[in-house]
Amino acid sequence: MAPLTKRLRREAALLLALAIVSGCGSSGRTTPEPVPPESAPPPEPAPRPADGIPDCPESARANLLASEARQCWFPATYGHWRTIDHNIHYDSIVVTVRATDLRDADHIAHAFVKNENYTEVLLYVHPESSTGASVVHRIDWTRRGGFERLELEDPPRSEAAAK
Repeated sequence: MAPLTKRLRREAALLLALAIVSGCGSSGRTTPEPVPPESAPPPEPAPRPADGIPDCPESARANLLASEARQCWFPATYGHWRTIDHNIHYDSIVVTVRATDLRDADHIAHAFVKNENYTEVLLYVHPESSTGASVVHRIDWTRRGGFERLELEDPPRSEAAAK
């Protein structure tokens, strides 16, 4: 298969996966904004939600895509976050997470890029508790382009779907 055709098929598969995974529409913001470098998290992040989901063990922190990493809260600069889903497409990954504070989107993106070996990481950070329409942070990292952030509109969801 010709390299260009292979690349187009990979990009088409990635775009299809994005549409399926995110369920998001554009908020009209078309210019990506660069993501600043990661800053060190404070020694003690804000308390995590009292929802029965435990803090992540060290083994989950070492492998963010392990099954145990989908069953716990990770600490971040402004709060906590947890992985909801991920899909791997060739050498790219699409990850959906929920965060108690969307300001942690950059911190979360850096964690995935640092711990995983992909040519592209696409991260969708949804707010943990929101029943109305809200903003989703989409962070795209590539080896060539670095980090880019977009804000997308997240359609309303019910409380039952939030859990």
